[in-house]
Amino acid sequence: MSRRSAAAVRKIELGTVYAAEMGIYLYSKIDRYTLKDAKVELSYHLQLADGSYEEVPVGIFEVCEANRTVNCLELKAYDYMLRFDRSFNGFETVGKAYAFLELCCLACDVELANGP
Repeated sequence: MSRRSAAAVRKIELGTVYAAEMGIYLYSKIDRYTLKDAKVELSYHLQLADGSYEEVPVGIFEVCEANRTVNCLELKAYDYMLRFDRSFNGFETVGKAYAFLELCCLACDVELANGP
């Protein structure tokens, strides 16, 4: 008797995503050590037909590198998707997919943007 399965026996694979990277140069005398692990929230302001602006969030990034040159400070940061790159035991839960997603976000300290 053979059994066919589309998923691994003890592993749930939800897909693949890519972490976004932010690189920016600041022409400032800021001490690089004060920006290590800092949070950067980027947004884009889109001008509408009536002349007003709408703020469009781009993402929240965590600074992982802050390198000083003579005139500027180079920052490298990644979005919160890297927080999900860890082992997680979700077999303790039973329920709907959204509840599992909430549990993963809670365990990785990531705010879930949408409701069920």
